[in-house]
Amino acid sequence: MKTSLKLLTFSLMLLSVTSCLDELPELANLDYCPGQRQEDGSCPEADTDESNLSSSVSWDFSNSSDYTFDSDFIEISGNKAQIKSVDTQFSGTDFNNGTHLGSDVLNNKLTLLTSPSLDQTHINNILPSKTSSLIGYWRFDGNLNDTSSLGNNGTLNGNTALDTSQTKIGSGSVLINGAAGDSVSFGDIQEIDNATAFTGCVWVYHKSISNDDYIFSKSQSSGAGNQRFLFLRDDVGGHTGRTDTYTIYLRDDSSEARIEGASNIAVQNQWTHVCISFRANSSTGLRLYVNGVEDANSPDSTFGINNLDAGTRPFLIGDTYTQGSALNGYYDELAIFNAQLSSDEIRSIYEAQHGNFSELASSWTPKYDSIVGYWKMNGSWADSSPSASHGSPNGAVSFSSTNMVGTGSGQFNGSSGFLSTGVYPVVGSTPRTVTAWIKTSDDGLKKTIVDWGPSNVGERFNFQVRGNVIRVESQGNGENGTMLIADQAWHFVAVSCTGANINTCKLYVDGKLDKEVSTSNPINTGNTADPLRIGAATSYSAYFVGKLDEVAIWQTALTESEIKAIYEKQKQKQVSSYDSPVIDLGSSQSITNLTPTTDLPFLKEIGLTSESSSDYSSLTADLSTNLFAAWELNESTGNPVESVSSSASAIVGGVAQGNSGILAGSYSFDGTTGYINAGTLGNLGNDIINGFTTCAWVRTGSSVKQSVIGNYDGTTPDSSTFQLQINRGLSNANLKGAVFAYVRDAGGGSYQTLTGVVNADTGISDGKWHHLCANYNVPAQQINIYIDAVPQSVTYENQGSLGATAPFDRDIFIGANNAQGSPNNFFRGSLDSVNIWTTNLSASEVLEHYRRGANRVKYQIRTCSDSSCSGSPEWKGPGGDSSTFFSELYNRSSASLDSIFSTCYVSSQDVCDHSEFSIFGSKETGPLDLLLSDFPVFDESPLQSRYFQYRVIMEAQKNQSCSGEACVPSLNSLNFSPSVYHTGGHSITGTTAVTIDGEIESFSETVSSGCTVKYQFSKDGTNFSYYNSGWTAATDSSSEANTASEISSVLKDFISTGSLYFRAYLVSDGSQACELEEININ
Repeated sequence: MKTSLKLLTFSLMLLSVTSCLDELPELANLDYCPGQRQEDGSCPEADTDESNLSSSVSWDFSNSSDYTFDSDFIEISGNKAQIKSVDTQFSGTDFNNGTHLGSDVLNNKLTLLTSPSLDQTHINNILPSKTSSLIGYWRFDGNLNDTSSLGNNGTLNGNTALDTSQTKIGSGSVLINGAAGDSVSFGDIQEIDNATAFTGCVWVYHKSISNDDYIFSKSQSSGAGNQRFLFLRDDVGGHTGRTDTYTIYLRDDSSEARIEGASNIAVQNQWTHVCISFRANSSTGLRLYVNGVEDANSPDSTFGINNLDAGTRPFLIGDTYTQGSALNGYYDELAIFNAQLSSDEIRSIYEAQHGNFSELASSWTPKYDSIVGYWKMNGSWADSSPSASHGSPNGAVSFSSTNMVGTGSGQFNGSSGFLSTGVYPVVGSTPRTVTAWIKTSDDGLKKTIVDWGPSNVGERFNFQVRGNVIRVESQGNGENGTMLIADQAWHFVAVSCTGANINTCKLYVDGKLDKEVSTSNPINTGNTADPLRIGAATSYSAYFVGKLDEVAIWQTALTESEIKAIYEKQKQKQVSSYDSPVIDLGSSQSITNLTPTTDLPFLKEIGLTSESSSDYSSLTADLSTNLFAAWELNESTGNPVESVSSSASAIVGGVAQGNSGILAGSYSFDGTTGYINAGTLGNLGNDIINGFTTCAWVRTGSSVKQSVIGNYDGTTPDSSTFQLQINRGLSNANLKGAVFAYVRDAGGGSYQTLTGVVNADTGISDGKWHHLCANYNVPAQQINIYIDAVPQSVTYENQGSLGATAPFDRDIFIGANNAQGSPNNFFRGSLDSVNIWTTNLSASEVLEHYRRGANRVKYQIRTCSDSSCSGSPEWKGPGGDSSTFFSELYNRSSASLDSIFSTCYVSSQDVCDHSEFSIFGSKETGPLDLLLSDFPVFDESPLQSRYFQYRVIMEAQKNQSCSGEACVPSLNSLNFSPSVYHTGGHSITGTTAVTIDGEIESFSETVSSGCTVKYQFSKDGTNFSYYNSGWTAATDSSSEANTASEISSVLKDFISTGSLYFRAYLVSDGSQACELEEININ
């Protein structure tokens, strides 16, 4: 035992000693063992398998700061780099991207604007390329600060003040009161003195136009020089004698330049945008612009005018330094540049700041550059086209504040009043279009809208109203339309001719084709006699009687869809559009549906089941539960259907169907024979004892008493009765704009009546669409009347307590009153969406019903061939062109939509004309989800494209119905399919290198989602290479990169020692997230 222990001890000591030797350097140590000795102390043989000697380096994605990438396309999440999905939901600030025309993002919603925003009207946002040339910009919103980089703040002189009562943009303006010395001084601005080019623009409002009024000036006429720079409203031009004009006068010692504009362009009591521009020593160096259009007397030469140097005199608005004649009125948005702006740039300022998005403008009007005449009638007879063919008033023609577009219209008396122009807008057989808004009555006479050319056959072109329809004539022959328009309501009328014969002309009313002319007669408009007149013919009277607004002439033939686009834009007071950015789906994808969300159901008819506030967050009213009857009046043919009971009513007499309405269609009533017989309506006569409400959209310009809905019966037989009439005041008086509501019980109730009257002109008979509701609160013995959801003051003729009621004995008439079996008080105009509820709607319920029609959101889409949509393809609605729009009107079942479009493609295989289908069928209660395969224009299949764009159109009737403010629509979000990932090979680059020390054996990756990843490599993090039969310099492109398998065995040829960087391209086919988890190098 002792011997054994000694041997064990010796062995352990020996191992200990020899292990110590291994710690010595290999050099000069013959017993060195590089590995672990065996139990007997011997050293194992060296391992020659190189794989057991290898090491590895790697990149993971746990820290995004170690990489650079485009966060629009790639994200690092969950320790993976991956492709982001294409954002198919637009909401909130997403709507900041895209193009706004009258819309903006407010409270994270896309919202219609009633006036342009401060940002949209800021001069630097309108003309960003001219920011460096801006040498003064005063917005006058509570201060006189110069918001350009120069800071030339103003000082008030005399009886001037900052004002908030009359503003064009923002919250303030400057008031100049017209006394000598009233001005605002901005000091001696050297940039004006030194300018060899200059532009000044301002909005001005003239309270009076009886004197010369200086707009801005910088001048001296003593001392070393005679330098004058004056811009004024000229009462009588000193050189031309033109009146109420604008004059620019420049003087440089003995050299002068002057423009006296056209007469009557300086208008009282409305905002006018005026601009002057200057370039030194130029034959066209001085120019005058009014409301974005260059005056016909502009330009003038500036030879001899070297600059605008007026010494130390200040730049003033309102008067001159010598206190000549101060302006009496307001200023807003003054901007000056040391550059001469182009006519397009000046027009863009006017259009952006004007704020009336329905006037014809280059931003939206079809073939705008072909307009050769455009008379807005907004307190001026000026031609707002580049032709500047301003009108001269003759006879009894005046301005009216009753208008359809803008701020005014022209009133023509029918016996002597017209405008002369001295021009021939379109000559020969050149294609042409004339459009206008008209408001007139049927007197059986000829009433000329426009007329020009001599009296030779074919050489005179005339567009007129003949009796109750429109007519086009080429001297020697003509043809009438068919649609009734002389009802004192506003109508949009147009004629478009494509060729050298009148049979190429088409007549349009309210955006719809009225008549294709078949009469043959040449068109060869002459220019030797009888230039253009507006409101009268040139060789015979045919004076227009009524109102004209927005008269425009094109030197081209507009198509039906283009004419309808103008009508749709101008038919309401407020309108906006938003075009999304072009959305790149990365590759061709199926776009199956659009799903917008709104706070309320806009442009949606009432269904039999109420919507939910979970779908429309601001919804509070249930307008379906007690809905007794609804006539939507969308039918183009056949009898109208009452949609609650699905029963047909009967058309009697002069009723025209298929007209444009406030929601979809409407019926036009001739005022003499036409009405709808709705029958006795079951038990409604009994139910009125509990109270009821009736509402309708009405449009009439007639001032005679007329019935919207109702009946009247005597005391025999025993039955109930009710009426709703307009233009009827107290004691059966004929009072324009009054509203009369009446209900009576049956004999068992002693024939008690409840009669309420709005005994004043409410404006309901102004020829525009209005929402009328009468709430017959029988239990409370009250009647509440609402116009455009605003409660009216009601005077009671009778306020009886109704007793027993009985079913109606007389049929209910829509568009007339059933007076004991005989119709009277015929309605003259248009009706849309007539409804009856067997309950008393509250004020908030009436408001929500009003907003279903008054606030409208519509959609169009298009696909593009490239990321800029350079081909400008046409926007498409459900009919396949820009004349139709998707909306909540199409929130119906697939079966209903199949029926709606079942008669399409009669006139075209590509377009379902809006006259070829009517809106009908049951409504969905949920929010709008447009399945594109429901629409035959898309071949009942999804759209297929890589590039996609949508447009949102928002509209609002003129109103102050939301607590005294305008009710306007908004859009919370818009989703579309598909859910795809970005394609195109987006890259991620490592900014942290790994160190290579030895030969690279292999390269590997961990990738999920089944996509392709391609690589480039760099030794310095800047210059990258790829393998192409050898390593070569690469551009930043996935086409010059390699897959892992392609470079695994050749990466060793790129580097053996040193720092190594990578760039990876994640290449998805659109269905893959392409998740890159780790990169390894052995």
